[in-house]
Amino acid sequence: DFLNDGSSILKIEDGIHSVIMGVDENLQGITGTTSPTSLTFQASPQSSLHFHSNGKLGLGTMTPGAAFHVSRDGTANDPINLAILNSSTSNKPALLFSEGGLGAGKTMGILYNGSGSGASEKLQIINDAADPIVTWTNNELMGIGTENPREEVDVNGNVAISSVPGSLTISNGTSNANLTFDGTNLDLTSITGSSKIKADRRVILQSLGGTVILDANDGIFFQVDGDTKLNCLQNGNWGLNQINPQARLHIKQNTSALPAIRIENDSDTDSWDWEVDITVLTLSFNNTAKGFYNTNGTYTLFSDRRLKNEITAMNDGVLASVLKLKPCNYYFKNDINSEHKTIGFIAQEMQEQFPKLVSENDTEQSNILGIKYSQISVYAVKAIQEQYQEIKELKEATDLDQINESEIIKLDNELADIQKRISGLK
Repeated sequence: DFLNDGSSILKIEDGIHSVIMGVDENLQGITGTTSPTSLTFQASPQSSLHFHSNGKLGLGTMTPGAAFHVSRDGTANDPINLAILNSSTSNKPALLFSEGGLGAGKTMGILYNGSGSGASEKLQIINDAADPIVTWTNNELMGIGTENPREEVDVNGNVAISSVPGSLTISNGTSNANLTFDGTNLDLTSITGSSKIKADRRVILQSLGGTVILDANDGIFFQVDGDTKLNCLQNGNWGLNQINPQARLHIKQNTSALPAIRIENDSDTDSWDWEVDITVLTLSFNNTAKGFYNTNGTYTLFSDRRLKNEITAMNDGVLASVLKLKPCNYYFKNDINSEHKTIGFIAQEMQEQFPKLVSENDTEQSNILGIKYSQISVYAVKAIQEQYQEIKELKEATDLDQINESEIIKLDNELADIQKRISGLK
């Protein structure tokens, strides 16, 4: 009874060091030393189990460098199994790390899920609830936040590169592409090829503030299904469905069923279309053609009877109003570079005689009047017809021999004056 506590102890000593072995008062087996001496269990030099006096345990080493140090010789560059965790029943042996207990928030561990093989055979980093945080499968896939990774690296959540500047490098062994953030700019660069952003459905570039800049040393091309739909060349020419634009904006109309340009009102659906139809440029309002420009520059207004209804003849009395018009020459105030005066009418004066030929533009400048010059020719024709009818009736009512020569000269002069006015309207 070495300690006089009722225990049964065998003690071996050499006067300085002592080793004991026996059963203590709690009926527990005990083997150790009672002096600051290491304890070694040895079957061979490589298989020794050494308890150092500093509290470190060495397996295969007499000088453990950590709390538990395993050492065993093997073949150079060949892997060697230093430890095996095996659980044939649960197939889930785990190695836990703790800061002092097994409660919530105090442990993490490494778990081997040995069920199946390949994607089903997993090594996992687990939290204190044994839930996986990181998963590696035996078919070389890694998942973060997911137990079933689909790619070499599969992250369910966010990925952060916290260093500034930080860079993500993607390499195939011979060439690299880098995604770099310097704290302000995010750059996607390819060392040997083109930098591309590709998606099966859509690519969105969005700025939460400031501007989005696409910068290229050559041209910028926007493609859909491999076909270029919009591009900007280095010379600044833009092409829409035209890969080699020959103007600042070059639009190629792929089909005559669709207009090349549509301008739509922002408050309703009213719109004007510009469409190249073989050799002419057609203008349409709300999908209804209104006229076209010919190759010689002439504008033709559609006027087919089939396009009209409620057709009535114009009332007489036009000639008197035409004679009151005052064709004039003038400069526009904002036309500072004009070398020649413009010919035309004053809208207010035209409005007094033919109010239907005058319209008010209240979309940009309130109360600004404009003249529908293209319709003046209709009134001019009507005036000629009325003049002709007066001459005809005068000739029918009076014998030609009785007509004073001065009357004929007066009528001829009036007709010449009307023709001159009409010429001024063109």
